[in-house]
Amino acid sequence: MSNTLPANTPNLGVRVLSFDGGGAGALSELLILERLMYQVQASKFEEDLKHIFKEEYMSDSRVDACKTFVCAMNTMNMNAAIAELFRTYDTLEEPANECFVWEAARATSATPGLFKSAEIGSDVTRQRYIDGGFGHNNPTTLVLEEAKQLYPSRPVVLMTSIGSGYADTIQISKSPSQSAILQVAERIARDCERTHDDNARRFSVLPGTYFRFNVQQGLQGLEPHQWEKSAEVLAHTNAYLRSQEVKAKLTEAVKVLLHPVIPLSESAVYVKVCPPPTVWFTGRADLLDEMSQYFKTDLGQRHIFLLHGLGGAGKSQIAFKFIHQSSFSEVYFVDSSSEETIENDPATIALAKKLGKDSKVTLRWLAHQTTEWLILFNNADDISLNLARYFPTGSHGSILITSRNPDLRQNAYKEHKVDRMQLEEAIDLLLSAARHSISAQENRQIGKQLVERLHCLPLAVAQAGAYISSSRALARYLELYETTTKRIQLPNQRPSQ
Repeated sequence: MSNTLPANTPNLGVRVLSFDGGGAGALSELLILERLMYQVQASKFEEDLKHIFKEEYMSDSRVDACKTFVCAMNTMNMNAAIAELFRTYDTLEEPANECFVWEAARATSATPGLFKSAEIGSDVTRQRYIDGGFGHNNPTTLVLEEAKQLYPSRPVVLMTSIGSGYADTIQISKSPSQSAILQVAERIARDCERTHDDNARRFSVLPGTYFRFNVQQGLQGLEPHQWEKSAEVLAHTNAYLRSQEVKAKLTEAVKVLLHPVIPLSESAVYVKVCPPPTVWFTGRADLLDEMSQYFKTDLGQRHIFLLHGLGGAGKSQIAFKFIHQSSFSEVYFVDSSSEETIENDPATIALAKKLGKDSKVTLRWLAHQTTEWLILFNNADDISLNLARYFPTGSHGSILITSRNPDLRQNAYKEHKVDRMQLEEAIDLLLSAARHSISAQENRQIGKQLVERLHCLPLAVAQAGAYISSSRALARYLELYETTTKRIQLPNQRPSQ
């Protein structure tokens, strides 16, 4: 956490980086970080890493030093999973840890079953520690709490969380042995995705602030001690980093890192950025190609494209996907769910550009910009809304609209009705979100039954996949779905005569 200005400076946003625990999977985290920093073109990256591991004390009193801590657990008191933080900096309550860097590294890597606990301190104050993975394998929440304590007047403008690969689904058999129960308990304690889900919800009101990078496929079942599988970790991580979705998300994170949106007043006003598409985005290639061809034709002319359809059909995700694989000079995201939000978002742009304080100023400014900008009016569902009054005047610039209201076609030059997904694409989406093999025929057969019952609607399919991933096997979810559906329908059935 950067601290080049005093802690009470309100006009500098805090940029935060968090690493999950991971053992052998930590190689994946370093590869992701390397790719991120390569895009930032951080020439001092290697030099800084060498500096961290020099034989020196944890305490670093330099004014411009990056605030760093690692997590461990005191073996004498593990109640409520209270973490011991080995800090390089002082807080209001505690001074920085007076131990060597290698001691802190030893404590945070003392995984039970692999390494004995680490002992730190003099004979009188000596304490034993194990790694912080039990309860804090994803330390993002701890990092945010530290940032808030250190910089109470500075908002977080970037939260980057790097994982060591998705784990297998946690399951327990009908008649588990004691050792199996212990293994499940340990996996629950080391689970990272619950913390990720909590923070994704926390930052949902601040699009473009929270970024999570975590290899989805290939690292399931990797144990902390399996360093002999480094080649596999490298291969799966490189494949993950080559995907278009991850490339787009890395690019967006780099943009925020290099050019963070700074709150312009005490009320912490932020310019919204277009969210990245879900990492499970699947299909819609023909529609995306149609949109790309339309917006590339007659460059410099006004383009207005409407995506309309039922709720849950995937309109917003298609828009996000299109934007993140396009190359507009600037993209402006406008929450169009109400007249209030439509007024507020362009007004925020006016503040950020130092143009004024209301939406009309932004519209006039855009009317005179000759760059290839795009405005996304997302979720313009209110039929009483006169959306066209928020379009900049002029004959250039691009506008993309997502709406349940097909009548907005009167404001568009081109439209597309977004319907349910193709069956095979829906199956791919379900299995990807569920973290199940999309090539296994048994999975596809069960998945086919389930997506047909969900009418191949992307939102319903993605939510089902996410639920399966975190709680139940695929077949078990289908069984539960059938049972629940019958229970709901039963009261409406007429008794037999």
